[in-house]
Amino acid sequence: MAKEWLQLDFEFDGLCFVIVSQEPEYRLCWGLNRELGLDLKRVQDIDALLDNKTIHEFPTFEQYEEKDFRFWRLVSIKDRGRVLIKEYSSFDYLLVLQAETNTRVAELLLEALRKSKFIQMAYLIDPKTLRGKYEYLLMQS
Repeated sequence: MAKEWLQLDFEFDGLCFVIVSQEPEYRLCWGLNRELGLDLKRVQDIDALLDNKTIHEFPTFEQYEEKDFRFWRLVSIKDRGRVLIKEYSSFDYLLVLQAETNTRVAELLLEALRKSKFIQMAYLIDPKTLRGKYEYLLMQS
């Protein structure tokens, strides 16, 4: 008898940005809250297994907007000399917006991030680059 496997494919609907900022995570969070009208709050740090040997915690901030069904997550990619996502090691933070979006929303949000006095650079990235090993960064807690 042949075995059948249930395979679930996680489809991410939203936007991912990588950010360069010289600000510590709490100050960047405060700035984004102020400039973008968010209410990001510190949550339990994300534990990540680095180099298959050590677990390191990375500061994380989240907000869920029930009215609009939007989930925001800001994660520090670098912390105390450790790098969470090696592919984006030139950047400091990952900002995830999980919501139904379109190209116009992405453009407006990217423009707002680039205008922020707390951010030196911001780029929109393809969430598929985070699939697999970093997929947990895209999902709600």
